[in-house]
Amino acid sequence: MYCRSFFPVNLVPSNCLFNSVQIDSLSSFLYFVFCLFFFFFSLWQKSRRDVANFDKEFTKMVVELTPTDKLFIMNLDQNEFQGFSYTNPEFIIQV
Repeated sequence: MYCRSFFPVNLVPSNCLFNSVQIDSLSSFLYFVFCLFFFFFSLWQKSRRDVANFDKEFTKMVVELTPTDKLFIMNLDQNEFQGFSYTNPEFIIQV
């Protein structure tokens, strides 16, 4: 069964990508619809930072970050982070 049979004839043109897609089970059909929805949804976005679909009150809220405890960070064992792309040279303890 082809996915074309699930859509009205006018919606999917004959030279469309969907002609080659076979749907063999309900789960693959739902996955196909999910991907199709997000493909068309991404076309409506103006940019990656578009917040038009969020509540204005939510997007205007001031962000309150948790303050970091400087003493705690200085006492972390930096040897656990050796080999990462960035290690702060001020916090490396020479053993």
